[in-house]
Amino acid sequence: MTVKRSIQQKIAATMLIAGLLPGFFGVFFTYRLGIKALKDSIGANLKTIAVEASEKIDIIIRREIHNTRSLAISPLIIAAVKGNHKDAVIQSYIERYQRQSGGKIISITVMDKRGGSIAAAGKSLPIRSPHKPSSEKREVFVGDILFDQATQHYSMLIAVPIVEDETKKEIGDIMIVYNIAEIFGVVNSIRVGMTGHANLVASDGTLLVCPLFPPRSHTINNRLLNQISMAQPGWGITPDDAHGGKNSIIGFAPVKSTFEMGRENFGGKKWHIFIRQLPEETYSPIYALLWKVSVLGIILVSLLLPLGYVVAIRIVRPIKILSDGAKLIGEGRLNQNMDIKTGDEIEGLAETFNQMTQNLNLTMQRLLHSERIAAMGRFSSTFAHDIRNPIIAIKKTLQMIKKSPASIDERVYDDLISACGLLLGLVNDMLDIHQVSYKDLPLLYSSFSPGEVLDEAIKLLKIEAEEKGIYVERGGRRDIVIEGDKRRIERVFINLLSNAIKYSPPNGKIRISFDASADTNNLLFKIEDEGTGIEIEDISKIFDLFYRKEKNGIKSGTGLGLYFCKVVIEAHHGKIWAENRDKGGAVFHIEMPLTQINRERL
Repeated sequence: MTVKRSIQQKIAATMLIAGLLPGFFGVFFTYRLGIKALKDSIGANLKTIAVEASEKIDIIIRREIHNTRSLAISPLIIAAVKGNHKDAVIQSYIERYQRQSGGKIISITVMDKRGGSIAAAGKSLPIRSPHKPSSEKREVFVGDILFDQATQHYSMLIAVPIVEDETKKEIGDIMIVYNIAEIFGVVNSIRVGMTGHANLVASDGTLLVCPLFPPRSHTINNRLLNQISMAQPGWGITPDDAHGGKNSIIGFAPVKSTFEMGRENFGGKKWHIFIRQLPEETYSPIYALLWKVSVLGIILVSLLLPLGYVVAIRIVRPIKILSDGAKLIGEGRLNQNMDIKTGDEIEGLAETFNQMTQNLNLTMQRLLHSERIAAMGRFSSTFAHDIRNPIIAIKKTLQMIKKSPASIDERVYDDLISACGLLLGLVNDMLDIHQVSYKDLPLLYSSFSPGEVLDEAIKLLKIEAEEKGIYVERGGRRDIVIEGDKRRIERVFINLLSNAIKYSPPNGKIRISFDASADTNNLLFKIEDEGTGIEIEDISKIFDLFYRKEKNGIKSGTGLGLYFCKVVIEAHHGKIWAENRDKGGAVFHIEMPLTQINRERL
């Protein structure tokens, strides 16, 4: 009864959670999706407002540039600069032009090419002429925003060259100082809700126009500046909107004329419009919706709780039967048959369990059979792989004896005896492996010269190397003596050299060297080839059991050779690894102790 009550409690709790989750996720996703939709909508709207404001400011700037250019091509202005009109005539002309501007023009100055004033109208401001030498051409100059204490006006200088009609040479400049109250009006007229407004910002972070701060009295932070300093309009979320708002939605747009004109214009800065609104006002609609969804979720939970308790009681009994049956199957009793008749998914689950036990019985039989076949296959592959090299050497030697039986050196017989001894050792190894595993290989320790063992390996594979025209360069000290299983170390050398010959190009070169490390008392062995090297993703896999990969038309072996090398070297408390040479090819390293400590002798 205790178990049944526990199951009922869990199912009731599950139903409770199932009742709570819709409400929770309903509120959560309503909030998340509502916030996202609100951000997208408001962000896009603020971006549109910013674009419209930047375009209006652009129109104002380009219009005043056009007006200045129109005045510069006036025949009276050109004639006055050339000296063909009296000063009184041009003076009267530009004064009348300044008055007709309706206060938009603060002053007009006409200058010759040396920078001397020919005529001036309006209030003179301390603005230096942007005149350049005649060798430099300039289409227009737009100055930075300046503030005149006397008139309390913000102004901006626009200067264009005066060009002679016949020669097209610059003969002077006309400078007009404009009252930019219209630009301030564009920015200050923008309102978004109760707290949203526009700002005109220079690329150095200075607020040029802001309804809340006097011009040039405040700067924005670098993070916000980097966010809005784009050549294209956009919108985003900023941690600090420079007006007290945190995580505010902003829209921004560049004033294109400040980007398209040269660096010497607008005080060397670019202008940006950005629109911001306090987050409290921005997100107030979603907060109201959130409360409504929360109330709906509470009502939904209160309705689902009683229903969940009833369903939990009905589900308990068949689940208990399933639980007991699954436990018996887990113990290996695959003859279980669960008889559940509920007419729903639980009955289908019971039938699935029954079918599963039948399939498991059949699969276990097949698996045992496959394991036996796989074990026999691995044993046969290993044996075939390892006896190949000594058999080839014996065959080649016997063929040589048959051709010239009268002149056989005793060393030939020594080689045959050595190869047969190696072959016998391989057979013994295969028997060992068949009985235990690679990692349990018994090692027969003795002291021997690795140089002599390496010479035997090179001699055994000499014919294969000569058939490909490969030169094996053998280096290393001959006075080094190590302690280990001589026969298996020789097989490691044979496997590595055979691998290098296989992947070396015709007429290539293989370099073998070894030395003793004075610091660690270790043997350092290295074999290099000039092949295509090892793929980066394969370097960590080539020592895995049965790992094979065909490369450049060269078929790999059984996937046992390098694995055997790793097992033997690690059994000697050493390590083996591979890497690629800088000039192409692969290099295999072995580092192992010269003297084995705490070994097991056979």
